[in-house]
Amino acid sequence: MHLPIWYAAWEYECCGPSLEPGAELSVNLVLEGFTAEPTDRGQPLGWRAAESGAVEFVADFGRREPYPRADFGGISSAVDGPVQTGRFQGTGFLWHRAHEDFGIGEPYRVVVRRVCCARQILQRTDSRTVQVTGHERPTEIGGADDCPPPADFVLMAEVVSHGR
Repeated sequence: MHLPIWYAAWEYECCGPSLEPGAELSVNLVLEGFTAEPTDRGQPLGWRAAESGAVEFVADFGRREPYPRADFGGISSAVDGPVQTGRFQGTGFLWHRAHEDFGIGEPYRVVVRRVCCARQILQRTDSRTVQVTGHERPTEIGGADDCPPPADFVLMAEVVSHGR
């Protein structure tokens, strides 16, 4: 299974692994920035990559301590945002998160197949604050050094294993 995994530039600068094709990483994923609507239980669980760098998914959402979870059928992820219980379909972004205050859950072992760069869309909110409001369409690059700021990385990665 190939997934687009968003990787914030500051995480790479802080403690980034080699972001090159063929690199093997252990990543914790958070589904964030998603929209979802309830769907019937007959819809099969799973996700697939969308061209935008998002994932289209059908998942069982539920509050499981110590953090909300999305179960995609055999694999699961933490969820950043309000979560209702039940089966939902929608679109969202899978972000690697190494620095969070809540537990992330089971890591994914992945092999990087392609590295893309997505320039940030910035908006000034006041005289001192600039906020990221979105990203341009990801474009493939040779490695992390080819991604000019302000931008984030999108790794197209193959999931090797999940869980402890």
